[in-house]
Amino acid sequence: MGDDLDYSWDAPSDAGADDAIGSVDLPPDLAGSTAVNGDAIALAFEHSLVQIRKLGQTTSPGAIFPILEGSLRSLRALLGNTPGSGRIRLLGVTARYAEYFGWMKQEAGNDAEALAWTARAVRLGKDCGSTDMHSHALVRQALIRLYLGDGPGTVSLALKAQADPHTPSRILGFAAMREAQGHALNRDYERFREAMTRARELLETNGNDPTDALYGPYTLDDPVRIAEGWSLYHLGRPADGARILAEELPHLPHFAARSYGRYATRCALQYVVCGELDRACEVIAELLPRITDVVSATILADLRELSRQLIRRREHSRVRELLPDLASAIHYQTNMIGTTSNE
Repeated sequence: MGDDLDYSWDAPSDAGADDAIGSVDLPPDLAGSTAVNGDAIALAFEHSLVQIRKLGQTTSPGAIFPILEGSLRSLRALLGNTPGSGRIRLLGVTARYAEYFGWMKQEAGNDAEALAWTARAVRLGKDCGSTDMHSHALVRQALIRLYLGDGPGTVSLALKAQADPHTPSRILGFAAMREAQGHALNRDYERFREAMTRARELLETNGNDPTDALYGPYTLDDPVRIAEGWSLYHLGRPADGARILAEELPHLPHFAARSYGRYATRCALQYVVCGELDRACEVIAELLPRITDVVSATILADLRELSRQLIRRREHSRVRELLPDLASAIHYQTNMIGTTSNE
């Protein structure tokens, strides 16, 4: 699962994906205006994607799919009616929508479609002359490998994403961060630390472009520190990882339920593993109500591991009290992902 996928715009992963970018006829007034206002339309879609991503933090991927499909239909129609620089910018923003669709497919538990949509984003990025989206898509592919537990694959893709020195520092920073997380899966602490240091240096040089929120996570005050806290679990340092994540959780914006669920679950898991059951139970008690409406395959994987670890420690009274609620959350996530992954 490297960079050798079919990047063609119309290469379907299934009929549903093909329908999502089917042909659309524009009304005459809109079709006539796009040649003049292509840049303005692209800017509007960029800002719209920022809002869609905020919505994606609070609900299931299935609720986002129709919005993204509609946007992609409109963008494809606009691309057919927009020449020059306006078309180039529209290709770029279409690539970003395709990439985010891939992320939502991953959250719905469909890794094959996630990779297919990310591949489309790569192709669109190349078509508009942008290597940025190509590098960013490699970062996304690295994240998919990370969640599949493939350390070498994660590192390989992350290094490819860093191959072009002209890539913006924000994307290079996230690529270095994924590289570090891959090294953590490989239990290589020295390389992990070196890549994390490089990631921090790159992200600290990042600019303040408001559309930066389209590349990488935007709900985290300190994504490098969060990634470090996440990765220390794989490096056999759960107490340090739990402490870092516990310090960072209060800084997440209130609407970021998906991000909170991901990192709070990993925080609780590390507290359990290092024997701090009371602290783990405190985190779980706050976590479960906040992810009631969020469906996430990545959160579910850690919820299942958290449940396995807690069952071994059910002699603890608070653990026994929380296990039924945790089982209900896992059951709900499993059923919802089974439904959404087929949409």
